[in-house]
Formats: sequence, structure tokens, C-alpha cells
Amino acid sequence: MSYFTPYKEHYKALIRLGIPIVIGQIGIVVVGLADNMMVGQYATLDLAAASFVNSAFNIPILFGLGFSYGLTPLVGQFFGRHDKYHVGQLLRNSLLVNLFIGLLLTLAMTLSMMTMTAFAVWFNIDRLGQPEELLPLIRPYFLLQLASLVFVMLFNSFKQFADGITDTKTPMYIMISANLVNIAGNYILIYGKFGLPAL
Repeated sequence: MSYFTPYKEHYKALIRLGIPIVIGQIGIVVVGLADNMMVGQYATLDLAAASFVNSAFNIPILFGLGFSYGLTPLVGQFFGRHDKYHVGQLLRNSLLVNLFIGLLLTLAMTLSMMTMTAFAVWFNIDRLGQPEELLPLIRPYFLLQLASLVFVMLFNSFKQFADGITDTKTPMYIMISANLVNIAGNYILIYGKFGLPAL
């Protein structure tokens, strides 16, 4: 037991920093889970369409998340030296780079799903082997997810920056709040509450 005693403060710090990160990561998964649970109660076809689009967008979202992770150790290094100038520079550059990556991922997902002709733009979703009755449900949800990629990447910048300056609680609170807003929005918009049409 005496081996662990000198490191007790390190364990406390690790738990204090790590638990909010774990809760935040769980929050990312809960967004999709809540969507699927609530859409599944509305209609089976809508659940199939939402699940397909969520799975397709896991690829760019995880790519973007992995790319953003590089910021945390760099920020932590300069934060540990109390070099606020370079910490600020890293955040600014990260926002610019992640904005660019977000736009690039949006373009890549757009091109992977669309064919441009001289007269029109057509979705290629019908070539992915999905049932014909799902296509009208997949297309609008795909466009909605497409519009969110840039914002996901910008959030990643702020989250990894906050983790790097050891403020892991703020991103956790934001993720919990986002989940609550998402669930409330799902309830209102999916089921058509407060006089709104069921979407």
C-alpha cells in the first residue's frame, strides 16, 4: 500500500480530469442513441433511415474527432509553461484548421452522395442498396447532418482546447446541456408537440 501513497494526489487529479472527459464522450454516443430511441417510437422506416445516415456520418465525425485530438497535448504543453500567447495562438489556428477540415469533410460527403450533370444534381443514395421506400426519408436527414459537420469540428476545437487547459468540466456541461436540448427538440419536432407538425 505504501507504493501508492506518494501518488495519491496524482490519482485524485487524474480522476478529477478524467471523469468529465468520460461523461462527455458518453454524451456524444447518447445523442445518436436518444435520436434512434425516439425516432423508433415514431415509425420503423424513419428509424431505419436515421440509423443509416447516422452510421454513414460516423466516418467523417470520427475522422474529425481524431484530427482534433492533436490539439490537447500541444495546448497542455504551453499551458504548463504558463505561455498564454502560444495557447491562444494554438486555439486560433485550431479553429481555422478545423473549419477547413469541416468544409473538406462536408465536400467529401456531398461528392460521395451526389452526381452533378449539366442539368441537375442527383443523390446517389439509391445506389447504396437501401430500400426504395427509405430514400425520401434518408435525403433530408442526410442534408441536415451534412450541415452540422462544420459545427461539430468547431466544437471539437473548443473541447480539446478546454481539455488541454485542464478545464474538462465545461465541455462536459455543454455536452449534457446539448443532450437535454436534443431530447426536448426531438420530443417537440418528431412527435409534433405544441402545435408543430410531426417531422
